[in-house]
Amino acid sequence: MTTTRSITAIASLAAILGLTAGVAEAKCPPGLGKRHPLQVVADLRAALAAQDWEAVACNYLRTAFLIDDQGFHIGPEEIVASYVSYHDLFGGAQPLITEEEAYERVVRTLYQLDGGWVVIEDGVDTYHIANGRIRFQTRHGLLTFTGPPPQ
Repeated sequence: MTTTRSITAIASLAAILGLTAGVAEAKCPPGLGKRHPLQVVADLRAALAAQDWEAVACNYLRTAFLIDDQGFHIGPEEIVASYVSYHDLFGGAQPLITEEEAYERVVRTLYQLDGGWVVIEDGVDTYHIANGRIRFQTRHGLLTFTGPPPQ
Protein backbone atom coordinates (compact mmCIF):
# COMPACT_ATOMS: atom_id res chain seq x y z
CA MET A 1 0.00 0.00 0.00
CA THR A 2 2.77 2.47 0.93
CA THR A 3 4.68 1.55 -2.24
CA THR A 4 1.61 2.27 -4.35
CA ARG A 5 1.16 5.65 -2.66
CA SER A 6 4.85 6.46 -3.12
CA ILE A 7 4.73 5.59 -6.82
CA THR A 8 1.55 7.63 -7.23
CA ALA A 9 3.12 10.61 -5.45
CA ILE A 10 6.25 10.42 -7.60
CA ALA A 11 4.17 10.08 -10.77
CA SER A 12 2.13 13.12 -9.72
CA LEU A 13 5.28 15.15 -9.11
CA ALA A 14 6.66 14.09 -12.48
CA ALA A 15 3.41 15.14 -14.15
CA ILE A 16 3.50 18.51 -12.40
CA LEU A 17 7.09 19.05 -13.54
CA GLY A 18 6.19 17.88 -17.03
CA LEU A 19 8.72 15.08 -16.84
CA THR A 20 7.93 11.78 -18.42
CA ALA A 21 10.53 9.56 -20.03
CA GLY A 22 9.11 10.32 -23.47
CA VAL A 23 8.98 14.08 -22.90
CA ALA A 24 12.46 14.20 -21.38
CA GLU A 25 13.88 12.18 -24.28
CA ALA A 26 12.05 14.19 -26.93
CA LYS A 27 13.31 17.56 -25.64
CA CYS A 28 16.94 16.57 -25.14
CA PRO A 29 19.43 18.21 -27.49
CA PRO A 30 21.18 16.03 -30.08
CA GLY A 31 24.76 14.94 -29.58
CA LEU A 32 24.56 14.09 -25.87
CA GLY A 33 26.02 10.64 -26.53
CA LYS A 34 29.37 12.07 -27.59
CA ARG A 35 30.19 13.77 -24.27
CA HIS A 36 33.15 12.84 -22.08
CA PRO A 37 32.11 11.67 -18.58
CA LEU A 38 33.46 14.86 -16.97
CA GLN A 39 31.40 16.93 -19.44
CA VAL A 40 28.26 14.95 -18.53
CA VAL A 41 28.76 15.77 -14.84
CA ALA A 42 29.54 19.43 -15.62
CA ASP A 43 26.37 19.67 -17.73
CA LEU A 44 24.36 18.06 -14.93
CA ARG A 45 25.74 20.55 -12.40
CA ALA A 46 24.91 23.49 -14.71
CA ALA A 47 21.34 22.21 -15.19
CA LEU A 48 20.93 21.82 -11.42
CA ALA A 49 22.22 25.35 -10.79
CA ALA A 50 19.74 26.69 -13.36
CA GLN A 51 16.91 24.59 -11.90
CA ASP A 52 16.33 23.30 -15.43
CA TRP A 53 14.76 20.00 -14.44
CA GLU A 54 14.26 18.84 -18.04
CA ALA A 55 17.97 19.37 -18.73
CA VAL A 56 18.77 17.45 -15.52
CA ALA A 57 16.67 14.54 -16.82
CA CYS A 58 18.49 14.67 -20.18
CA ASN A 59 21.75 13.75 -18.45
CA TYR A 60 20.32 10.36 -17.41
CA LEU A 61 19.47 7.30 -19.46
CA ARG A 62 15.81 6.30 -19.32
CA THR A 63 16.90 3.18 -17.39
CA ALA A 64 19.15 5.10 -14.96
CA PHE A 65 18.96 4.77 -11.22
CA LEU A 66 20.34 6.63 -8.22
CA ILE A 67 21.14 5.04 -4.87
CA ASP A 68 21.36 7.41 -1.92
CA ASP A 69 20.70 7.46 1.81
CA GLN A 70 16.93 7.56 1.13
CA GLY A 71 16.98 4.46 -1.10
CA PHE A 72 16.63 3.78 -4.81
CA HIS A 73 15.38 6.37 -7.31
CA ILE A 74 14.64 4.66 -10.61
CA GLY A 75 14.38 6.55 -13.89
CA PRO A 76 14.90 10.24 -14.65
CA GLU A 77 11.58 11.24 -13.07
CA GLU A 78 12.40 9.85 -9.64
CA ILE A 79 15.99 11.12 -9.86
CA VAL A 80 14.78 14.63 -10.69
CA ALA A 81 12.25 14.45 -7.83
CA SER A 82 15.15 13.61 -5.51
CA TYR A 83 17.11 16.63 -6.76
CA VAL A 84 14.08 18.90 -6.31
CA SER A 85 13.82 17.68 -2.71
CA TYR A 86 17.53 18.45 -2.10
CA HIS A 87 17.14 21.84 -3.75
CA ASP A 88 14.25 22.70 -1.45
CA LEU A 89 15.99 21.37 1.68
CA PHE A 90 19.16 23.38 0.99
CA GLY A 91 17.36 26.51 -0.19
CA GLY A 92 18.91 26.30 -3.66
CA ALA A 93 22.50 26.35 -2.35
CA GLN A 94 25.03 24.92 -4.79
CA PRO A 95 27.72 22.44 -3.78
CA LEU A 96 31.34 23.45 -3.39
CA ILE A 97 33.30 20.84 -5.34
CA THR A 98 36.42 19.90 -3.39
CA GLU A 99 37.69 17.14 -5.67
CA GLU A 100 36.66 15.51 -8.91
CA GLU A 101 38.28 12.72 -10.86
CA ALA A 102 37.40 10.41 -13.72
CA TYR A 103 38.51 6.89 -14.51
CA GLU A 104 37.26 5.53 -17.82
CA ARG A 105 33.45 5.89 -17.58
CA VAL A 106 33.26 6.65 -13.85
CA VAL A 107 33.39 10.09 -12.23
CA ARG A 108 33.75 10.64 -8.49
CA THR A 109 32.91 14.05 -7.03
CA LEU A 110 33.59 15.16 -3.47
CA TYR A 111 31.67 18.20 -2.27
CA GLN A 112 30.44 20.33 0.61
CA LEU A 113 26.98 21.87 0.73
CA ASP A 114 25.79 24.61 3.08
CA GLY A 115 22.11 25.44 3.20
CA GLY A 116 22.48 27.79 6.17
CA TRP A 117 20.62 25.56 8.61
CA VAL A 118 21.72 22.20 7.22
CA VAL A 119 25.15 21.25 5.88
CA ILE A 120 26.94 18.34 4.24
CA GLU A 121 30.65 18.49 4.99
CA ASP A 122 31.71 15.27 3.27
CA GLY A 123 29.43 14.59 0.29
CA VAL A 124 30.35 12.14 -2.44
CA ASP A 125 28.65 11.36 -5.74
CA THR A 126 29.83 8.58 -8.02
CA TYR A 127 28.52 8.43 -11.59
CA HIS A 128 28.78 5.64 -14.14
CA ILE A 129 28.45 7.09 -17.64
CA ALA A 130 27.33 5.16 -20.74
CA ASN A 131 26.80 6.71 -24.16
CA GLY A 132 27.17 10.25 -22.84
CA ARG A 133 24.56 9.88 -20.11
CA ILE A 134 24.49 8.73 -16.52
CA ARG A 135 23.66 5.03 -16.26
CA PHE A 136 23.71 4.91 -12.47
CA GLN A 137 24.80 7.09 -9.59
CA THR A 138 25.46 6.76 -5.90
CA ARG A 139 25.15 9.75 -3.56
CA HIS A 140 26.06 10.02 0.09
CA GLY A 141 26.32 12.94 2.45
CA LEU A 142 25.85 13.13 6.18
CA LEU A 143 23.31 15.87 6.92
CA THR A 144 24.14 18.02 9.93
CA PHE A 145 21.44 20.37 11.14
CA THR A 146 23.01 23.57 12.47
CA GLY A 147 19.89 25.49 13.37
CA PRO A 148 16.15 25.71 12.91
CA PRO A 149 14.74 25.68 9.37
CA PRO A 150 14.19 29.08 7.79
CA GLN A 151 10.73 30.56 8.30
